[in-house]
Amino acid sequence: LHLHPEIEILNATDGQILLALSNFDICIKVSGAKVSIEDATWHPQFGITIKNKKLSFLFTQSVMSVAITWKNK
Repeated sequence: LHLHPEIEILNATDGQILLALSNFDICIKVSGAKVSIEDATWHPQFGITIKNKKLSFLFTQSVMSVAITWKNK
């Protein structure tokens, strides 16, 4: 799951990732998989590369569930 460069990762624990955007707080809850945060790049236009992050999921069970919630700041 590629994250926009403006999204900040506040906290990442086993099963929950907290993210922040300028006007939103985002919570991602995961079961059935381990989540890792990896470096990535975003390409808004040809020839432009911006560093960002992505979430990778390694299945630990046959089914993975993801719940994404957000709220205004």
